[in-house]
Parts: sequence; C-alpha cells; structure tokens
Amino acid sequence: MGIFDNFFGGGSKSGKFDVGAQGMLTNLTYNEIVDELGSGSSAKGGYTFWRGSLYDIDMDYDESDCFQISNYDYRGYGEAAKKPILETREKWFVVATSTNVIKVLGREFGAMVKDLKEV
Repeated sequence: MGIFDNFFGGGSKSGKFDVGAQGMLTNLTYNEIVDELGSGSSAKGGYTFWRGSLYDIDMDYDESDCFQISNYDYRGYGEAAKKPILETREKWFVVATSTNVIKVLGREFGAMVKDLKEV
C-alpha cells in the first residue's frame, strides 16, 4: 500500500494491496462499521482503521477486492485524527483496489459515497 503503510502500519489481515481508488463514505457511524467489520485497529497518530476484503463482508464477493476505511483524511488538509464518536454520523475515508469496491461498501453500509476517484 506504499504511503498508507507509513500512517497505518504494515500488518493487516488482508495483506498489502495496490490502491486503485479513493473516496469517502458519509452518514456512517463508528458503531455501524464495528457491527459489520468488528473492532478497528489503531495506527500511529491516533487513527482508527479497518482493512479487509469484500469477501470478509459477504462470501459472494472476490477476495482480491480489498479496502481500507479510516478516519485519516488523505486529502492532506484534513483535521488531526480524533477518536470517533460512537453514535455520530461521520465522514470515513476509503482507499480500495477499485471504485466498484467503494460503491459496494456504500451499499453494504447504507452510506453515501462521495469524492470517488481512481488514483
């Protein structure tokens, strides 16, 4: 994952993957993510993240469709990491293998997908 490993550490249950897209999931709470993906991991700088494969959400998806959801604002002008508020709908930043993965995450979580682009 290159630059993102500096922020989130090297280990993951899905291993490394090539980032092909980024976007945001909005109108989504920390608890809704935990209900689906379990407890998040903590990274240097106080960020919370989940890294996995769509296969972890539903076995009908391909294991090679990987993602990382976090409260780290990859745009470069974001705020410092803060502890997510459990019941507040927040903005979550996603990097993934493709834009389709982020769209699927939006559907699975019932979240809005914004600023979707290939990188």
